[in-house]
Amino acid sequence: MEDASRVQIIREFLDQIPEAITLATAPDVTIVHVSKMGQEFLHKPASDLCLPLGQHSAGWKLFRHDGSIPDDLELPLSRATRDGEDVRAEEWIVRTSDGEQKTILCNASPIRNSQGDIVAGAIAWRDITELKRVQAELARLSEERDLLLRELNHRTMNTIAMLKSLIDLQTHRVSRDQDPVEVLQSISRRVAAVGALYHHLHLSGSVEVIEISAFLPAVVAELRGCLFDGERGDTLSLEAAEQVFSSEAATSIALIVNELVTNACMHAYKADERRTVAVAFQCVDGQFVLSVVDDGCGLSDGFSPSQSNSGLGMKVIQGMARRLGGDVSVERTDGRTMFMVRWRDQNQAQAGNKRVLPIPGAQNRLSLDAISARCPADRSRSAVHDGLVDNP
Repeated sequence: MEDASRVQIIREFLDQIPEAITLATAPDVTIVHVSKMGQEFLHKPASDLCLPLGQHSAGWKLFRHDGSIPDDLELPLSRATRDGEDVRAEEWIVRTSDGEQKTILCNASPIRNSQGDIVAGAIAWRDITELKRVQAELARLSEERDLLLRELNHRTMNTIAMLKSLIDLQTHRVSRDQDPVEVLQSISRRVAAVGALYHHLHLSGSVEVIEISAFLPAVVAELRGCLFDGERGDTLSLEAAEQVFSSEAATSIALIVNELVTNACMHAYKADERRTVAVAFQCVDGQFVLSVVDDGCGLSDGFSPSQSNSGLGMKVIQGMARRLGGDVSVERTDGRTMFMVRWRDQNQAQAGNKRVLPIPGAQNRLSLDAISARCPADRSRSAVHDGLVDNP
């Protein structure tokens, strides 16, 4: 077989290899062949790539990772062809004819004759740009995951400390004649309210912020299952505008709803009486307003949420309201009692990541009638639920 035929067979063979192959003669390191894959990748014909030493970096547009142009003698093919070095897994930057910057992985080796003399050099290289992008994204995600886990651990420890404080307070206030089952149920509801929040944080994949209309239904559902009897006709309704809050603020909101609904059920109604309670959240005139309305027996004249003999439940509400930067108020109109917690939106809203939608049918001003539309006052009472001051 003639030499020309052998060369053609070798070139066709190189074109079938799923990597770009470049050959250079020794010792002058003149590039004499670039496989078809290399030409297609660089969008250049072989005539533009088969260059003598001294033109490799400029002609191929090769760069270091810092963007600087290397001397031709630093390149893997030159080191293999001139110095006999085996170069493995070395990364370089190449700019294609259409201006794209690509990362290539290079492996170069000398080609020796039977006497061991270097007669040529070869380099196999391939595009790893996408691989590098995926690796960088995986590294970013791993770093973000570690950060989120640290943040979650921090927030979880804070929440556990808060729950421990609530349990300690409740333990100190338990009277001898108080039913221990009732005390444990009260603790359980508080833990469940926080648990519902963390469940939705887990589902959302975030430990920093949460959509209030996503987790409040779970809090309300837990209360409905514990305190309301559907067969008796009890109802616990919820209307909530869409709004993103920090997880700390959401914890306070969940506990406030738990305490207010529990207070209404324990003190506004007799044991066998039908319960109708409405929970609502809205943003009105730059304020967030969280309200709980019941059509129970009402409050004593002069009742104030901040009075010194308030029970633990009301103290929890006051404490959580302060964490939000807000205050607690109460109204009694047309046989309905409404507790409201108000705070300014700039205190807890996440800038650039909030979306407030109106409650269907709500007006610009949040009124007792608007919030308590689902809580009809269809019966009168002479008693008042002063038990608020004794709620465990």
